[in-house]
Amino acid sequence: MNHIGRLAFEIANGSGVAHPYFAPTMLDGGATRYGSQEIAAEVVMGFREAWRDATTAWHEGRGRPVAVRDLVYLAGPDHARDTRQGVERAMGSE
Repeated sequence: MNHIGRLAFEIANGSGVAHPYFAPTMLDGGATRYGSQEIAAEVVMGFREAWRDATTAWHEGRGRPVAVRDLVYLAGPDHARDTRQGVERAMGSE
Protein backbone atom coordinates (compact mmCIF):
# COMPACT_ATOMS: atom_id res chain seq x y z
CA MET A 1 0.00 0.00 0.00
CA ASN A 2 2.91 2.31 0.71
CA HIS A 3 4.15 1.74 -2.84
CA ILE A 4 0.69 2.51 -4.21
CA GLY A 5 0.76 5.86 -2.39
CA ARG A 6 4.16 6.65 -3.89
CA LEU A 7 2.95 5.64 -7.34
CA ALA A 8 -0.19 7.79 -6.98
CA PHE A 9 2.02 10.78 -6.21
CA GLU A 10 4.39 10.09 -9.10
CA ILE A 11 1.55 9.75 -11.61
CA ALA A 12 -0.24 12.88 -10.35
CA ASN A 13 2.95 14.93 -10.21
CA GLY A 14 4.17 13.74 -13.59
CA SER A 15 0.80 14.71 -15.05
CA GLY A 16 0.88 18.14 -13.40
CA VAL A 17 -2.17 17.44 -11.21
CA ALA A 18 -2.25 19.78 -8.20
CA HIS A 19 -5.21 18.21 -6.37
CA PRO A 20 -5.39 14.47 -7.11
CA TYR A 21 -8.13 12.22 -5.75
CA PHE A 22 -7.53 8.71 -4.52
CA ALA A 23 -10.31 6.16 -3.95
CA PRO A 24 -9.09 2.67 -3.08
CA THR A 25 -11.25 -0.26 -4.01
CA MET A 26 -9.32 -2.86 -2.05
CA LEU A 27 -12.17 -3.75 0.29
CA ASP A 28 -14.75 -3.50 -2.48
CA GLY A 29 -12.70 -6.01 -4.44
CA GLY A 30 -12.86 -8.51 -1.59
CA ALA A 31 -9.40 -7.96 -0.08
CA THR A 32 -9.96 -8.26 3.66
CA ARG A 33 -6.48 -8.87 5.03
CA TYR A 34 -6.12 -5.18 5.88
CA GLY A 35 -8.78 -2.79 7.11
CA SER A 36 -9.57 0.71 5.93
CA GLN A 37 -7.37 2.29 8.60
CA GLU A 38 -4.28 0.29 7.68
CA ILE A 39 -4.76 0.84 3.96
CA ALA A 40 -5.28 4.59 4.36
CA ALA A 41 -2.29 4.97 6.67
CA GLU A 42 0.08 3.17 4.30
CA VAL A 43 -1.17 4.89 1.15
CA VAL A 44 -0.93 8.34 2.73
CA MET A 45 2.51 7.61 4.21
CA GLY A 46 3.77 6.52 0.78
CA PHE A 47 2.25 9.60 -0.86
CA ARG A 48 3.85 11.89 1.76
CA GLU A 49 7.24 10.20 1.40
CA ALA A 50 7.17 10.62 -2.37
CA TRP A 51 6.08 14.27 -2.03
CA ARG A 52 8.88 14.91 0.47
CA ASP A 53 11.47 13.22 -1.77
CA ALA A 54 10.36 15.18 -4.84
CA THR A 55 10.29 18.46 -2.93
CA THR A 56 13.76 17.84 -1.52
CA ALA A 57 15.12 16.95 -4.95
CA TRP A 58 13.64 20.13 -6.44
CA HIS A 59 15.11 22.32 -3.69
CA GLU A 60 18.50 20.68 -4.20
CA GLY A 61 18.34 21.31 -7.95
CA ARG A 62 17.92 17.62 -8.80
CA GLY A 63 14.32 17.68 -9.95
CA ARG A 64 11.51 19.70 -11.37
CA PRO A 65 8.95 21.75 -9.43
CA VAL A 66 6.33 19.77 -7.55
CA ALA A 67 2.85 20.20 -9.02
CA VAL A 68 0.95 18.32 -6.30
CA ARG A 69 -0.45 20.50 -3.53
CA ASP A 70 -2.66 18.04 -1.66
CA LEU A 71 -4.41 14.69 -1.86
CA VAL A 72 -8.13 14.06 -1.52
CA TYR A 73 -8.61 10.56 -0.11
CA LEU A 74 -12.12 9.32 -0.80
CA ALA A 75 -13.87 6.80 1.40
CA GLY A 76 -17.45 5.66 1.46
CA PRO A 77 -19.66 6.11 4.51
CA ASP A 78 -19.01 2.56 5.75
CA HIS A 79 -15.27 3.20 5.95
CA ALA A 80 -15.04 6.95 6.56
CA ARG A 81 -14.25 6.80 10.29
CA ASP A 82 -11.55 4.13 10.00
CA THR A 83 -10.08 5.85 6.95
CA ARG A 84 -9.93 9.18 8.78
CA GLN A 85 -8.08 7.51 11.65
CA GLY A 86 -5.59 5.97 9.23
CA VAL A 87 -5.00 9.31 7.50
CA GLU A 88 -4.52 11.02 10.86
CA ARG A 89 -2.05 8.33 11.89
CA ALA A 90 -0.11 8.82 8.65
CA MET A 91 -0.11 12.59 9.00
CA GLY A 92 1.27 12.28 12.53
CA SER A 93 4.16 10.09 11.42
CA GLU A 94 7.46 11.67 10.55
